[in-house]
Amino acid sequence: MPTGLTTIRRGHQVDGGSNWFGHMLREVRGVTKAGVAPFEVSFGFVTDEHYFLAKDNHDNRYGHDVPAKMADAIAVFNTRPLDFVLNGGDIVEHYGETRQQALDELATIVGVFNTTTAPRYHTVGNHDLDLLHFSEFVAATGIDPQGYYSFDVPGKLHVVVLDCMYLADDDVSHEDANGNVLVDTYHIGPAQRTWLAADLAATSLPTLVMCHCWLSGDGSDYVANAAAVRNIL
Repeated sequence: MPTGLTTIRRGHQVDGGSNWFGHMLREVRGVTKAGVAPFEVSFGFVTDEHYFLAKDNHDNRYGHDVPAKMADAIAVFNTRPLDFVLNGGDIVEHYGETRQQALDELATIVGVFNTTTAPRYHTVGNHDLDLLHFSEFVAATGIDPQGYYSFDVPGKLHVVVLDCMYLADDDVSHEDANGNVLVDTYHIGPAQRTWLAADLAATSLPTLVMCHCWLSGDGSDYVANAAAVRNIL
C-alpha cells in the first residue's frame, strides 16, 4: 500500500446535539518520501446520524434534530474549498420505525447532505439495512452497487470505501432488511478483499481507507475478519 499519510488534524466541529452524530473538517497532510510528493487534502466527514422520528429520544439519540444538524455541518463545509465530503454510514435507525418511514428519512438526510458543494460519497452502515434493502440504500445514495469502491483526489490522495455489512466471511450473506437488527458481526468477504488488493496495487497515491466498523482490533464493534484486511493494507 502506498504510504505518506502522517497526521489527521481535527478542524472545526459543529455541535451534533447527539452522542451519536459526529461531523467535522479534517486536513490530511503527507510528508516527502520516495515517490510521494508533499500534499494537503481537506475533507468534511459526517457519520452515525441515526435519523428516526418514531421516538423523540432513545438512548440519548434525538432523531428529530438530525436534519438541522446536518444542515449546520454542510453550511460549515460549504465555507471551505474541500476536496470531498464523506458520510460514514448509519444515516437512519430502526427503533419503532416502519420501512416507509426509514425510506423517507433516508431521502431527507441524503437531500440535505447533497447540498454540499464538494464531491460527496457514502459508506453503508448496519442500521441503514435494519429495515431497508441494500438496493434501496444504493438508489438513495448513488454509491457503487457492489457497496465498495474507490476514488481519487487527483494527484494527491486515493480513497477506498469498504462495505463490511456481511454476516459471514463470504460474498453472499450481505445484510439486506433481513431482520438482523443490531447484528454485531461484520465481515469483508473474499471477493472484496481480492478487489482491495488489486485496487491498492493499481495506485501510487497515498491511500485513506474508510469502513463503517473498525479494522484496528477485535470486539463487537470491529470487523470480525479485520486481520485479513489489515494483511492487505
